[in-house]
Amino acid sequence: MAGARVDAVSPVGLGGMVKTFRVVMAAKPTSTHMIESKKEASRQDAGARMQDSVKRNGRVAEEVAAVGTSKEKGTSLERRITPRSSKKRALLLDATEKILLEEGYAAVTSRNVALGAGMAPPLLHYYFPTLDDLFVAVLRRMAAKMLDQFAGALASPRPLRSLWELSIDPDSTAIVLEMAAAANHRKVLRAEMSEMSEQSRRMHIEAINSLLATYDIDTEEFPPELVSVALAGIARLLVNEQSLGIRSGHEEALEALDRLFQRLEDGRRQPVPQTSAATN
Repeated sequence: MAGARVDAVSPVGLGGMVKTFRVVMAAKPTSTHMIESKKEASRQDAGARMQDSVKRNGRVAEEVAAVGTSKEKGTSLERRITPRSSKKRALLLDATEKILLEEGYAAVTSRNVALGAGMAPPLLHYYFPTLDDLFVAVLRRMAAKMLDQFAGALASPRPLRSLWELSIDPDSTAIVLEMAAAANHRKVLRAEMSEMSEQSRRMHIEAINSLLATYDIDTEEFPPELVSVALAGIARLLVNEQSLGIRSGHEEALEALDRLFQRLEDGRRQPVPQTSAATN
């Protein structure tokens, strides 16, 4: 018997929840206020280094011209993105994710990232003045991608299984774990990751709370908070242990979970869409 706190799934409600989270992400500033002065100093220092490099390297000067410059103090670099610079930013973010997966967060340096993207190392500072900016940009891009996948999972015929499969994606989970490790040493990244994770967890719990009504799950015994934390926790444990070469019990656990999701999805009642009159 399902608990009284659970309502039927509302596609409009879940869609609005995802939209709200996306708007919040888009409105977030580039850097946190508590270290703004430190980041501004880093930008000025990066600019000075870049000017020296431009004098020595004509190719870098040409690339920088494509990015554009601004004399307005405090102007965010993200406001000057052109199609060409956007592509180069994406290459730098791709290179960073590759390093995170293959070598870990400690190997993410300006030189390694720039070389991985096929650029001159000093150029990276025009797109990301500090490594904190780079890490945060990687985190935000990944969050946007996972948000789209999350919306797709909720709309699938078997949403609970789809959410689980999304949780155990090895690459995404491994990058999240590396970012969490980096956040232990970077206050900016830790603040960003904490805030974003809190928002994501609240959205995840609310979605599961709505979904459980269609599975006839007793939410007093199995509250949505437990289901949400369990899905994320098991997935991260499996990926983390596999990265260390630990696989004992994994196959059996995954098979048991597969049977559980199969049983739940087979017995799921399809929700009745709410009409506009019912929601008014």
